[in-house]
Amino acid sequence: MQNYYLMTGCTGLLGRYLLRNYLLHDVPLAVVIRPTRLVNARQRMDTIVCDLEEQIGRSLPRPVVLEGDLNSPGLGLKAEARAWLRANGRGVIHNAASLSFESAPRTEEPWLTNLGGTQNVLEVARAAGLRDFHHVSTAYVCGKRTGQVYETELHVGQEFGNDYEHSKLLAEQMIHDASWLGQRTIYRPAIIVGDSTTGFTSTFHGFYTPLRIVSTVINSLQLKEFKTGSLLEVLGFEGHERKNLVPVDWIALVMGHLFNDPRHHGLTYHLTPEQPVTIAESCAVMSEAVDALTLDFGKNAEIPAAEQTAFEAFLESFHNQMSVYQAYWRDDPQFDATNRLAHAPNFRCPTMTREILLRLCRYAIKANFWCSRGDRVNPGFDAAAHLERHLATGPVSPRSPLESVAQLNLSGCGGGDWRILLRDGQPVECSPGRADDAEIELSLGVPTLDQMIRGELAAAAALASGAIAVTCPVTQRAQVEPLLAALTRA
Repeated sequence: MQNYYLMTGCTGLLGRYLLRNYLLHDVPLAVVIRPTRLVNARQRMDTIVCDLEEQIGRSLPRPVVLEGDLNSPGLGLKAEARAWLRANGRGVIHNAASLSFESAPRTEEPWLTNLGGTQNVLEVARAAGLRDFHHVSTAYVCGKRTGQVYETELHVGQEFGNDYEHSKLLAEQMIHDASWLGQRTIYRPAIIVGDSTTGFTSTFHGFYTPLRIVSTVINSLQLKEFKTGSLLEVLGFEGHERKNLVPVDWIALVMGHLFNDPRHHGLTYHLTPEQPVTIAESCAVMSEAVDALTLDFGKNAEIPAAEQTAFEAFLESFHNQMSVYQAYWRDDPQFDATNRLAHAPNFRCPTMTREILLRLCRYAIKANFWCSRGDRVNPGFDAAAHLERHLATGPVSPRSPLESVAQLNLSGCGGGDWRILLRDGQPVECSPGRADDAEIELSLGVPTLDQMIRGELAAAAALASGAIAVTCPVTQRAQVEPLLAALTRA
């Protein structure tokens, strides 16, 4: 079998972009996904991939879906999933994280996910022999440091602005202390915001927090005046403070470049911009976006006493909600990016111009600071369930001299890749993923397989029409139709 990377956090903003880029580059992925009350893990994955396919206008391969939970011992994986990882896994892309900035006991977020989840991933990786580890950290493991911060530094006695920063540092330290790992590649992005081209985001933390509070309160209280300088004033900053904003599409692009070439592995990378944005610039753009897109209440009118009281209530509410993020808005240090510039010199971060910042703000306001996860995909045909009903499942059984292997590739919703073990030409066992020892390879869409199972399409007709692509030696061509017949029995 091929060498799969176990990926966490593929349902978040950065995770979706990473998933798209890795699948486009045909990286073999196995993803850990937690089911919800309404959908199972495979359906969640299909919803994401179908949405990505619609965005880019082409089909994508399906990753192997392992139902689990980052915060459960052993990631909550079943025994057969752990056995599959031991047989097929190579490394880890650990992207899952909690963005909670609240102070909390170690049994709650952000510690639960950022520290406990990382420990669970490391334990699974060690048991499965996954020694190539890629970890998404944050540039803000530097805490409250000032001056120059180098990629080679981690714990230098710094204080932290919040538990998120502290928990991410300890998680990174935990990975460095795992002596059994072969390579550790650490990615430290700065403040991730939406797509630089479309403005899209699925999360509204950090940069979006003051924008959300101001927009919501102005609409709900119908305030008639909110001056451009007011946001900077209520934030309590002078305006010269710098923040390192990085668009999610750029982060995923750079990470994909670094990941796809092993010569770049084993280092720590600051994924930070060459030109930070000042708080004054951010506040001006936020105020402009709020002025343009929130309701018009005649902002030039004099504020009556009742509305002055409302504005004072707004200020109190704003300060209360922003107190958690106060340290987040402090002046940033200077982030050294020697490794990134040496290994990804052609991938410079887009300058966060007024136009891009406005695009981000407008998207968030128009979306009402909420992201639909897309229409839930409920495939009419679940290929995995069909195969599991008819064939034994397992990680990968060794072949006897009388056995052979076929590779089944199913594109579309409900599809995936499977290694099929054949005995006397008949399928007896299946395992998710791609086979590197297959003599026969069958590629078709899920609707074609469904039609064949329902008796609406004969194997010979599907082959003749090109609905099924076959790769095999001429000597084994005669096995294809009997194999299809066996795989499509109702």
